[in-house]
Amino acid sequence: ALLAWYGLLEYLRQNHLLKKTTISLANFSESTLVGRGLHEAKKIALSPQFGTTTLDIERITDVFDRRGMLIFTISDGEIFNWHSIRDEYIRHVNENYCFHIQIGEPNFFTRDLELEGIPVYYVQGENDLWQKVIEITDMMYRKRKVV
Repeated sequence: ALLAWYGLLEYLRQNHLLKKTTISLANFSESTLVGRGLHEAKKIALSPQFGTTTLDIERITDVFDRRGMLIFTISDGEIFNWHSIRDEYIRHVNENYCFHIQIGEPNFFTRDLELEGIPVYYVQGENDLWQKVIEITDMMYRKRKVV
């Protein structure tokens, strides 16, 4: 995920978008950590968590505070409280340009996203993760500019 994060920042920098973009980052596992602005987002990105994944929907809702944002998520496993937050999460996702990258096999979270028409991309590890994030971001950004 860290490779993907820095790959995205480099993409934005090379396309002269970094200063025009509001950056936020949410890191979730046993806690949901949110960093707003580039400096705080970098600090959160460099604070990995390992363990059971749960989402604090109130903290995640703060990330979705505006409509029309480009948001992507990366996960390698199940979200254990998914069934209790599913409807609210999907409502917020549908108000933005979102995609999800799943490291490994499908699960309840990815199946629900796909049923809602939210793009889910599967990768096997870090070697194709960062390239996929840049490729999809570029595709969605250019589509977003045309819309």
